[in-house]
Order: sequence, then structure tokens, then C-alpha cells
Amino acid sequence: GISPHPFGDPFGCIQMLQGLFGGACTVDINLDAEPTRKTVQMGRDKMGEKAYIYTDGEDVAGSAIVSIRPGKKLDHQGIKVELIGQIENVSDRVVTYDFFTISKDLEPPGPLLESKQFKWKFGAVDKSCETY
Repeated sequence: GISPHPFGDPFGCIQMLQGLFGGACTVDINLDAEPTRKTVQMGRDKMGEKAYIYTDGEDVAGSAIVSIRPGKKLDHQGIKVELIGQIENVSDRVVTYDFFTISKDLEPPGPLLESKQFKWKFGAVDKSCETY
């Protein structure tokens, strides 16, 4: 399976990806956020998952650990991380607006035979709105 960042999986990505690897590996995704970073409750009832708040010009960094099960290998078409700025209408969660996408390639296509940690950083991300 895939382990989410410290505040869970507010966008449902983890559940979607769990079956993708066919049991060959697990993926742990973590954001490098200081303990004092502000958060916001997600969801209409404000009882949902928490998400970190980032402002214009701040770095967004973290790591992904791909753990290969013993005796298995993962053939992949490349490993990358994407930072997606998305607005979701609280009253209609089906309608979303992506206002920016940035990606970084972490590993070229090929087999992954052993566990590996990938550190990534989107430096001084230029965000067109005040906070996210």
C-alpha cells in the first residue's frame, strides 16, 4: 500500500494508487513541513483531513520512499512527483480548477530492484494566489 503524508490523503490519491503496483512495493510520501506550519481542515463539516498551508515563494519539499518487497521488482515508465494547485468548489466537489502544475522527474524508466528514497523540492514556488 501507500502511506499518506502526516495529515492523511485529502485528495483520495493514495487509495487510487494502492492497487497500481500489484503488491510489488509500497510507497510512503512525506512532506517536509515544520511542526509549527499552519494547517486547514478540509471538507464541508471541517472534520475532514488537514492540509498544510503554503504561501507565495515558499519551498515545497518532501520525500517518497519506494519499498520493494523481497524477491520482487518494479518495472516502471519513470517516477516523478507533481505539485498541482487545484481549487475545489465546496458545494460541488466534482468541479475542480487546476491553476498550475509543476513536475520533477525522479527516476528514468526501467526496473527498480531495491528500495529507494527520492527527495524532491519545488523551490520558491510562485503561486498566483495568497495561500493554498
